[in-house]
Formats: sequence, C-alpha cells, structure tokens
Amino acid sequence: MAGMLMPRKGVVLKAIIEQFIRTGTPVASLDVTRLYHLGVSPATVRNEVAWLKKEGFLLQPHTSAGSVPSDKGYRYYVNSLLDVEEISAEEQRRLRHMFHQVEMELEEWMGLAACLLAQLVNNVALVVPPRTARARLRRLHLVSVHSKVALLVLVLQDGRLRRQLLTFEDEITQDQLDTICNRLNAIYGGLTRARLKTEPAELSPQEARVLQVAAVLMATEDEREYEEPRLEGLRRLLGQPEFVHSDKALDIMDVLETRALVRGMMAQVRGGDVSVVIGEENPNEALRDLSLVVSRYGVPGEFTGAIGVVGPRRMPYSRSISSVRFLAALLGELAAELYSGSYRGTQ
Repeated sequence: MAGMLMPRKGVVLKAIIEQFIRTGTPVASLDVTRLYHLGVSPATVRNEVAWLKKEGFLLQPHTSAGSVPSDKGYRYYVNSLLDVEEISAEEQRRLRHMFHQVEMELEEWMGLAACLLAQLVNNVALVVPPRTARARLRRLHLVSVHSKVALLVLVLQDGRLRRQLLTFEDEITQDQLDTICNRLNAIYGGLTRARLKTEPAELSPQEARVLQVAAVLMATEDEREYEEPRLEGLRRLLGQPEFVHSDKALDIMDVLETRALVRGMMAQVRGGDVSVVIGEENPNEALRDLSLVVSRYGVPGEFTGAIGVVGPRRMPYSRSISSVRFLAALLGELAAELYSGSYRGTQ
C-alpha cells in the first residue's frame, strides 16, 4: 500500500476515479478542471495527473486519451479517499419490510437478498448459504404421499432444508408419521450426525428407518464444501461497457457459475466487515478484470455464509460497500433468529 498522498493529489485522483466510474471513458485533465472546480489552474491539474501516472495511480490507455485508474489507484481510493454513504433510514425500512413479506425460510431470504443487491448496485450479486462445521438436526417432518411412501423434510439448525422420499414396508398413516416425528425430534433435536448414532434409544422399525435416512442426508451435508450460491444480475454485469464486446465474457460466466468463485469469496473475507478485492488482487485469473465486495453473515463460531457483489473495477464502491454491509447485517439477524428458534413461526 502506498503512503498517503498530498491532499491535492488525492483530490485529483478521487475526481478522476469518480468521473470514470460514472462514464466508463478516460478522463481528461481539462474535464477535471471544468467539472470539479478544484480552485487550481488547468496546468496544475495536468502536473498532478502527470505525477499520478508516473507513480502508477493512473494509466493512459492511448497517447491522446485521458486517464483511467490503475488497480493501485482504485486501492488507494477505497482505502483512503472513499466516502461510504450508508443506506438511508427510509430505504433500510423498505428493505426490512420486504424480507418480512416472504416465507420465513433462509432460502427465501437468500434469494431475496441476491435480487435486491443486484438491483441496488446494478451488478452481479451472490449469496452463499451459511455453513456449520457439522450439520445439526433442528427437526424433521414426515408428509404422507402414498399409503407406504412419505416425504421426509429435514430442517437443519442453520435453516437449510433437505427433502427425501422414503418407503415403508407396511402402510402408514399421517397420524403415525406425526407420532414418529414427535418422538425423534424429542430425542435427537439439536444433535449432530455422530450423536444420532450414539444417543441411546429403543426405536421401532419405522423410526429407525426415518433416522437412517436423516443420518444419510446429514452426512451429505457434512461432506459438502459449500452450497451453491444464489446468483443474480449476470445480465447487468455483462451489459457493462467493459464486457459488451469482450471475449472474456464467457470466461467470466464460467467462473461465476462454478464453486471456484465461492471458494474465492470465502477466502477473501477478513473479519466481520466488508472486504474489497480489486482486479489483479483476485487469485482467480478469470476474475482479474473484476472487483469483488464481500462480507460474511451469520453467527460467528456457529455458522457463516457470505454475500457479495462482483462487478467491473469501476463499480460504484460506496454504494456496493454500504449495500453489502447492510444486507449482510440483516441476513445475519434473520439467520440468528432462525437458528435460535426465536423467529415467529419457526417453532
């Protein structure tokens, strides 16, 4: 990280970056003088721009063109010059209201968060479902499908749902299924898969069958590295001027649609606040024309997911950071309530 710039150099750099974020076209020194009223002569601005180019904060794509920010320039801007404008109280209330209008399930909240974030920042939004170190049973339900067939709905402690059809040797009624659920939930609710096997209990053949299938589903969850992320806004990203005629669009799509991006997201999150990864800082080569703004959400030490924005280097960082920060906090609150069982309707 470069040392602190002199104030005037910082003001010129900030003006060029924010103008480039708005327009996507190289910024001429004359435009900076005309648009930002810095109180200095055009010659002084040109001198500052020349210095910023020499030090690697700005690039000049063509001899006769204006300047564009380098990764070094963006990094200095994000770390030292950016004014993050938090989401207004009115907008926060509107967003919270929308979450309370959907079904009270984590999957619904994640889908809504991805849609809203993509709209807020006009780029790709991703929400990675929360993960626990070990899947823990919250409760299970059985729904009669046929006289000998039932749908098992497994609810894990972090809000994930898993479903599996299972058959019984003899006919079984919904009342009998409810009785099985009530007993298994009373014995095994809150336990990990390992504890399911060791908790002593005398089970009927039907109860043992249900518990066996539940254990298999939980084993699959324990082996899963990451859940498939919710992704929204791909068209918004590919519609940006940088990618409309770019041969890199297919590479970007491939990365966004694989778990490689999820691994990268989770690796880049540091602490509980928002992390910003710019261009060449991305370990994945296919993402080096992009920036990533990401944050964890959930209950530290219990379960965590991630929410983030992927966009061109010239993404609106202030809006992206404030939007990710707010939605991460909101998802964390909702997930914590669901995890603890305090959310209305989750009992």
